[in-house]
Amino acid sequence: MGLSGKELEKLDGVGFLETLRFQGMHDEIHDGTLDKVTLSGKDRATVHYTERDKDKETLSFVKEKGGWKVSLPMNKGS
Repeated sequence: MGLSGKELEKLDGVGFLETLRFQGMHDEIHDGTLDKVTLSGKDRATVHYTERDKDKETLSFVKEKGGWKVSLPMNKGS
């Protein structure tokens, strides 16, 4: 994750967004190609996109307070 032991002890949601693991998982989103959007009801959506290296990926979104927010799962540590 690119963090020291002390940094891992204090890791929270905000800190996770700054880790090499998170950044590496999502660094190709900004220059990917949108393939399609699938709506599930009024408050959920799945975005299908292709990364620059041709990997096919998806992102989940939820609607909160009138705006769409990306919903990123956090893996539990082992």
